[in-house]
Amino acid sequence: MKAIKLARGLPPLSIMQSLAPELMKGMQQGLERDSLAFLQYGHFAGYEPLRKYIAEMYGVETKRVFIGNGSMDTLNIFLTFLQSKQGLAHYACGKEVYDRPLVIAKSMGLELKGIDLTEAGLDPDALVEYVGAHNGNGVIYTIPWFDNPSGINHSAGNMEAVRRIADEKGWLVIRDGAYLALSYFETKSAPTVAENVIQTFSWSKTISAGCHTGGIIVPTELSDAFLAFISSWRLSPVMPTQMAAHEIIASGAWQQHMDEVLLPDGKKRVTHFNELMQKYLPESQKREILGGHFWGGKIEGITLDNWDEFVRIADTEGGVQIPHHSGFMPLSPPEESVGYIRIPIFIEDDDIADPLEQVLSAIANARNTVL
Repeated sequence: MKAIKLARGLPPLSIMQSLAPELMKGMQQGLERDSLAFLQYGHFAGYEPLRKYIAEMYGVETKRVFIGNGSMDTLNIFLTFLQSKQGLAHYACGKEVYDRPLVIAKSMGLELKGIDLTEAGLDPDALVEYVGAHNGNGVIYTIPWFDNPSGINHSAGNMEAVRRIADEKGWLVIRDGAYLALSYFETKSAPTVAENVIQTFSWSKTISAGCHTGGIIVPTELSDAFLAFISSWRLSPVMPTQMAAHEIIASGAWQQHMDEVLLPDGKKRVTHFNELMQKYLPESQKREILGGHFWGGKIEGITLDNWDEFVRIADTEGGVQIPHHSGFMPLSPPEESVGYIRIPIFIEDDDIADPLEQVLSAIANARNTVL
């Protein structure tokens, strides 16, 4: 049996390939339209037409928008700026957390705090307690739209509560928008970006992960200083992929791809996943997935005593290799994180008839065996 590794999730190659011709056309059009920007060092803040598009989309001034080599790249730079210029010291996020920004925070020596997640988002009471004890010099990292890895879709009320808590104590909120466009049952509009909110955006899941284009919206009062900061040491972001992304968007090819290919495909996949969860792991299905790329949650009945055997059986009998639970809940003690699994919904393998069914049936079998 061919093994499936539940590691990092990837955008489905079959869907990305359908937009590849438009990506290549966008490259050529970008070169022909503005060879100087395509072939020379670009502006530190990113490709201006793409910045203007994002500014209009979110209803902000263009000066607040910075585009780079992926949203995590620009976020890394902005957090470095905050630390060097304002003494950023504290970093709060959900206990179930995407690891890349956490790695950034750890590398900077920030104090890390995992906040409990409810089905509505971050627990406001736990957040008030922590933020209140550390006035100023902190950021709250969130993925409000189809959280990775939990899959929780934060409510509008929770998002506003988190923003208000941060504002009262002089903190900033990071809203990671990597999955904002990946809502398969209803359209999610671009949110208003308040002055104490850092909004990230990315096309890695909708145009191409290899294109690796994304960025952030920063507070107005920090935009000039941030531009000066990056201009003093950063050569420039990669322009050709930014220009190609803009050409695809401006031509309408991106929206057509979303409406006709990616979103219908995603709806079909998550519907199938939700049905399989109900069939194999109903006791662990706290929510149906409605968008994004992942389901994350605890497999009921798995403890520190049976975890190793559970993982072994899933691998040897079911062909599913499960990473250690601490990887997705690194800010929680083992007794809280044990049993936690993240499942990428967009698993593709030409040699496996139904990868998701292999995953869920293997987990169910291993769970039932060790109980």
